[in-house]
Amino acid sequence: MGDAAEVQVLGEVFGPHMGNGKKLGLTSVKSQIGHSKAAAGAVSIAKTALAIYNKTLPTSINYVKPNPGIDLNLFKVIDKAAPWNKDGIRRANVSSFGFGGTNFHVTMEEYTGPNHQRYAKAGAAAEAPSASVEIVENPRAPFANLQGEAVTFTGSTPADVIKNAQGEAAAVFSKWPEAYPLATYSQPSMLKPKAAFGVSIVAKSPKDLQEKVELLAKTGKPETWTEPPLNFKLKGVYTFKTGTNQAKVGLLFPGQGSQYVDMMRDLAAKYQVVQETFNEADGILEKMIGIRLTEAIWSKPGEGKEELAKREAAIKQTQLTQPSMMTADIAMYRLFREFGIKPDMAIGHSLGEYAAATAAGIFTFENGLKAVTSRAKEMANVQVA
Repeated sequence: MGDAAEVQVLGEVFGPHMGNGKKLGLTSVKSQIGHSKAAAGAVSIAKTALAIYNKTLPTSINYVKPNPGIDLNLFKVIDKAAPWNKDGIRRANVSSFGFGGTNFHVTMEEYTGPNHQRYAKAGAAAEAPSASVEIVENPRAPFANLQGEAVTFTGSTPADVIKNAQGEAAAVFSKWPEAYPLATYSQPSMLKPKAAFGVSIVAKSPKDLQEKVELLAKTGKPETWTEPPLNFKLKGVYTFKTGTNQAKVGLLFPGQGSQYVDMMRDLAAKYQVVQETFNEADGILEKMIGIRLTEAIWSKPGEGKEELAKREAAIKQTQLTQPSMMTADIAMYRLFREFGIKPDMAIGHSLGEYAAATAAGIFTFENGLKAVTSRAKEMANVQVA
């Protein structure tokens, strides 16, 4: 048992196929974090995936001298990170043997096929699970108002846009639901090839997408692309012509008074960046004031009017209001950034000035949140005669 035995087996398998003085590189996770026991292999897979992705031979951290049982004529320990020069396909093997019988060996290799840009999606929307039945709009689902995605199509002419949209919509509809969650087609225009014309469509299902594409095809006019009609906007169909709007973008961050129970809980359920921002705030505030923001302002299933009233009263207290608003402001700002909306300027009303300063890079989110939390504490202690 042990490292030497594992490497000996690897030598017996790969040795006969090596030649020309080539050696197999060895690197370890155990030297970095110790033995992960029942989870043996999980971190190794992550390290290997990152090595392949970054095309880098990863160092074996904390390595000092080799195990005398390892044949250094066949193996070399990677003691310094180096570029992984390509000689065929980049391939690595993960060998993990845990204390409790978690024994496995897996081979991983780089993907060398074509890139499928349409699978990129903004806002880090949660992956929709594959389903064996047609998925339709469900008005009773949690946060039903956030069902669906925004899908963008572009083209050199209005006719090209419609043709591309019809083709994509038909493909989504025919392969739904097993193959493609609608979220995989969600792309802001910034990720699309540059073109003169485009349309962004908010759709709740493949059928909804098809219907809105056909609405554009049947009723669209030349002026539709410069002056989108109201009925299009009401249905979530937004046509545009590249370069027609050169206005700058400014963000105004609200201050105290805009808070409410379950603030941004729906967006956190859909967009990872929002959830991560609240998680970050939880960690900071728990150390500062012993409160996890998500537990304080987000309700739990089954809570009645009395519990909700208590939450409503709590969020109106400045000690909770100010960090809540700061977190919500920055979560929304980060979501905008992921959708490609980069402001030219940022201003804030009252407490919102701290969020504006954070957006401008004056504060980190952590420092800004600490500042407003300390500010709230001092304001709460003010005695008015």
